[in-house]
Amino acid sequence: MNRREFTAGLLLAATARTVRAEERAKKHRIAIITTQPVANIDNPTIPVFQAFFEELRRLGEVEGQNLTIERYSGGGRPAVYPDLAREVVARSPDVIVAIGNPITHEVRAASGTIPIVWIGPDPIPGRVCEGLCTPGRQYYRRQHV
Repeated sequence: MNRREFTAGLLLAATARTVRAEERAKKHRIAIITTQPVANIDNPTIPVFQAFFEELRRLGEVEGQNLTIERYSGGGRPAVYPDLAREVVARSPDVIVAIGNPITHEVRAASGTIPIVWIGPDPIPGRVCEGLCTPGRQYYRRQHV
């Protein structure tokens, strides 16, 4: 092996390590948007949030290391939900967790590209989806007059 091949090999090895380091450093961003106070999201006594954060940790996603979680609240005021949804979508998180049917409708109206995870009561009467076999389609019942 001559000096030129050895140098090329070193450069390739250094480049490969840099690329792998950048891949590991990517932080995922989750936006959690709720109609309730933000403090409820971090309340360990609420089972749904406890399970959610445990599953993230099990998958290797740890807040502050490779995960950023942004928390938003509508404060129980439906009039602010559309603006709040647009604000969250404008920040371009990797995924939005929408808690409650009213806020879910506003997030869906604001974004067609960001994946939305919905947490709430029955999705069919709440018009979040048409049926459990077609979760991607929003349900609107036609009024016959």
